[in-house]
Amino acid sequence: MDPIAIDGRQTIIIAILALYLGKYANAKISILRKLNIPDPIIGGLSVSILFSLIYLAFGFEFEFAADLQIELLIVFFTALGLSTTFETMRKGGKLFAIFAVAAVVFMILQNGVGGLVAYAAGLDPLIGLLGGSVSMAGGPGIAAAWASVFESDYGIASASEVGIAFATVGMVLGGVLGGPVASRLVKRHKLTPETDAVLSIGVAHSETEVEISYDSMLRTILTMALTIGIGTGIHYLLDQVNFNLPTFAACLIGGILVINLGPLMFRKLKFPKPNQSRSLALISELSIGLALVMSLMTMQLWTLASVGPAIFLILAIQTVMAVAFAGIVLFRLMGSDYESAAMASGFVGVFLGVTSTGLANISAAEKSYGAAPRALLIIPLIGAFVVELTNPIITQLFIQLFS
Repeated sequence: MDPIAIDGRQTIIIAILALYLGKYANAKISILRKLNIPDPIIGGLSVSILFSLIYLAFGFEFEFAADLQIELLIVFFTALGLSTTFETMRKGGKLFAIFAVAAVVFMILQNGVGGLVAYAAGLDPLIGLLGGSVSMAGGPGIAAAWASVFESDYGIASASEVGIAFATVGMVLGGVLGGPVASRLVKRHKLTPETDAVLSIGVAHSETEVEISYDSMLRTILTMALTIGIGTGIHYLLDQVNFNLPTFAACLIGGILVINLGPLMFRKLKFPKPNQSRSLALISELSIGLALVMSLMTMQLWTLASVGPAIFLILAIQTVMAVAFAGIVLFRLMGSDYESAAMASGFVGVFLGVTSTGLANISAAEKSYGAAPRALLIIPLIGAFVVELTNPIITQLFIQLFS
């Protein structure tokens, strides 16, 4: 039976209902709040389980509109750029360099461990490589792209199923385990944020009412629309010189340029500054929440039944390694402060799932403990630049090693 197509309007309705479900569950079940499990993870996973049960019971498969997720990520990264000052970048520059080196080292570990465990289990090491940075750091899209290469060039017949299985479970584990990592580090080391700044994503759990004015929201939407145009222009110019940068990353750069250079260039025009505003924080929360929900609710969980026990062994080892590396190594490298705990949470999300999962983890920690602006800047830069640029190179080196 052909999949039932769900159009854009229907997809967004289901995503909103899933996000409501996640927020309701977090409000009613205290353990979810204490563990800092993000609302989109709860809602998206719940809907994914529901649709998987429908498939298993009746054979109905649903195909959601994928383009909305991309547009929402563009909105979110634009908002994130507009929340980032040069001062935050200056303070986070050294930390970004250290994080980048740690990320590359960890991706090498992921691939080495995946290949060796697969070999020890009697499988082709290339199958284990699919359980490395290809799917863990790359996510479902990258896993699917590499799987086709493994199938056509190296004869790995089950590469697609295995790659998607790794990426699917990784996204779930990255969202479920990232929050507890931050929570444990904060409580164990009695950490507190250095700033009482307004959150860049959403509002704190302690704030029951937030006032947003019509003028503030309108100025924010106008600034974001103009910034997305600038980001799209940056993407176009880079594309002309064969530098492949995702549009959402170009919009992040555009947002940083607009919020920092705009007030200097247009002083007499009273350039609108939406950063540190409730309007921008709300737009950020809605866009990343809906994008992550859409990513999770499209997971085909029933495909996990077709993979063997060795795959789950690799997943288990990769999960333990990511949590341990984040909580022990990265936390100390980043300075052992509150922002380091937030970055550790984001690291688990990125290197078991996708960048949006890491950002959702940081947002959940912020709502409980306070703002972590450097963490929110570094994590998307790691995902958009370091992982995007180095992961293909590392993967290709390990393919040559294992093939």
